[in-house]
Amino acid sequence: MLILKGKKTNGIVGKYKSIIDARKIFSDAQRYLTQNQVDHELVLVEGNHVVMTCMLRMFNNHTTLSLI
Repeated sequence: MLILKGKKTNGIVGKYKSIIDARKIFSDAQRYLTQNQVDHELVLVEGNHVVMTCMLRMFNNHTTLSLI
């Protein structure tokens, strides 16, 4: 089970069965980050392991979702 949550608040954004749900994970991450004022980074975790970090960046009034 993969869990997408806020890096600062630990608030759960979504739960996913596998990384195959990537489109849904990216969509949820982008929607949450554009609407949230507290968390600017999300982490995708499996158990105690961080699988991915998502960060929203602003460039000339355009947003990009960076995945690390």
